[in-house]
Amino acid sequence: MTVLVPDPLQSDRQYARFYHLDLGGLETWELTEELNYLRPLLWGLDPQHWLRERLQMLEKELAKRRGPALYEPSRKQIPKVAKGVDL
Repeated sequence: MTVLVPDPLQSDRQYARFYHLDLGGLETWELTEELNYLRPLLWGLDPQHWLRERLQMLEKELAKRRGPALYEPSRKQIPKVAKGVDL
């Protein structure tokens, strides 16, 4: 069984995961997989639960790697006024 909330006192690896120090060493696909795995598990959890913090840190790391272009809303274009037909 996978431990969702690591015990920082058990090992260095779990300490790094608990404090999100492991995110820099993960591949982008691993970040995306973990993000997609954790999202359904958030239902009914306390707003201060560690998994919610982990999700936010994963999203920040992905945004940092992908750059702002993928996360900024697109600019709204000003519509051009339609020209009528002159007879």
